[in-house]
Amino acid sequence: WKNESPTDRIWIIKALQINLSLEDEPFLETALDDRSFTVRKIAAELLSNLPNSRLSKRMTAIAQTMFELRDAELFVEFPEITPHLIRDGVGRPLWNDTEKVLASQLNDVVSLLPLTFWTTRFGTTPEHIIRAVKASIWSKSLLGGLATATERQANYEWALALLMTEGYTTQTMKVLPILSLDAANKLVKFLYQRISDAPFGHDNVLLKVLSRGLKPWS
Repeated sequence: WKNESPTDRIWIIKALQINLSLEDEPFLETALDDRSFTVRKIAAELLSNLPNSRLSKRMTAIAQTMFELRDAELFVEFPEITPHLIRDGVGRPLWNDTEKVLASQLNDVVSLLPLTFWTTRFGTTPEHIIRAVKASIWSKSLLGGLATATERQANYEWALALLMTEGYTTQTMKVLPILSLDAANKLVKFLYQRISDAPFGHDNVLLKVLSRGLKPWS
């Protein structure tokens, strides 16, 4: 493994996405220390797709003290970005804008969390959590992280909740292929009811769903 070129190591580790299981965890944990940033990033992403992986459990432990749900709004308490967090896939951008750095790191943390964390931690539905996220001052980073986690974990329930609650946006469009045909039809009807008076230009959200959903239409 160490003698392979960076390009080949990236190709090889991406192949583990097929039939990914906890049997791959020991190797992926080792890959978190790889000399290639891209290999480390892919390893973290793959481990985050395994809810029982050690990385998922470490991220869950961090998140327990990061998030609080109060009055239908999600509040964030940022942790110290330790070398352990960086190893697990949380970036440390070298930007002068502190708020931008925090937003990026928050997106990383949320994207690496098992989606079961949210419903277990707060005892509520994905829709309720998404509405609380939208009320947060960090809504953009939180929604982006949730959409990425939903795409990686191919979670049907969260995909539908994001699209029906947040709508079809540049952040949520990535989860559309997860939906079943029936759910996609339901979404199209829902969007049509919301925007039936809007002009059908090239940027019409309903047309975007129909053209990018990769589903046969009813």
